Formats: sequence, structure tokens, C-alpha cells
Amino acid sequence: MPPLHPAPDVAFRPLREDDLPRLCEWLRRPHLQRWWRQGPVDLEEIRDEYLPPIAGADDAHPCLALIAGEPVGYIQWYDACIGPDWWPTDPPPGVRGIDQFLAAEDRLGQGWGRAMIGAFLQRLWADPSVTEVWVDPRPDNARAIACYQALGFRPRGEITTPDGPALWMTLGRPGFAASE
Repeated sequence: MPPLHPAPDVAFRPLREDDLPRLCEWLRRPHLQRWWRQGPVDLEEIRDEYLPPIAGADDAHPCLALIAGEPVGYIQWYDACIGPDWWPTDPPPGVRGIDQFLAAEDRLGQGWGRAMIGAFLQRLWADPSVTEVWVDPRPDNARAIACYQALGFRPRGEITTPDGPALWMTLGRPGFAASE
């Protein structure tokens, strides 16, 4: 992969069925096993999980992130009002949740995550109905939390998700205040 330059060319495209072997391989990597998914990962399991959103039969909208045309990570958004139910308050209309990861561990700590998430936020803000974005990193994932804070996300408190404890963080639309 080319090194990250100050203003990377970040693009997104919908996840496709032919991306699933790549996604499966990524999810087996140690840094993703630590933070994203623990345990064995097989292609059939990945197909069962990701084919419904690919087909539009799920409220998640999965994408591949590309920098300079090269797939570098995964990112998805969902309407938090109809998505997971572990938030400590009912999300108001306009709240989107996002989840993401960088595929290559050697790219962590170099600004790639900030670039990817920042570009995706711009894409979300292009929809005038989006008012806030919520994330839920694990409380011990200091690198992810620092990345979110650098982008303006505020910690709101710990929550419990099906994957365990998480830190609820919110970012209000530029020019609007996040809900309290």
C-alpha cells in the first residue's frame, strides 16, 4: 500500500458478495480479533452475516473504504433509531451509528482511521436529515477512542452491548449541538 499523504483520496463503495472472502481474511487478523471479532471466522459465517445487508434486507449499510483506490478497511452506518437497542437513551430521529476498522495493522496510528472516518462523516452530513453520529468502541480501545476524540466525538458514558462493555460517544452535526 502507498504511504498516507496529508489529504488521502478516500472513497467508499457498497460491500459486495465478491468482497466477502477478503472481509473474512481481514477478520482473522490479530488486531481485528482483539477489537472487532473474537474466535474462528469462516466464510459461511461471514456470508450469513453480511449477505442480508448487502441485499438491503438489514438496517446496516456496509461499505469498503478505499484510499487511492485500494481497499483499506470496512465501514458501515445504520439508523440508530431502528438499529441496536443497547443505547442508554432512545436515539432521536436523525442519529446514525457507525462501525469501522482498518484492515492492515501496520497502518494503525498513521492517520488512516481519522481520514477514513472523517471522509465518511462528510458523506453522512451530506444528508440533511442526519443530526448526530454515535459510536461504541470498547472502553479499553484507547487508540479508537483517541481517533474519535480527534474527530470531535464526546464520551457520554459506558454502556453494555452484546459484545460487552463499550464507551458511548457522540458527535453532533457541524452547526448543531449533540443531544444531551
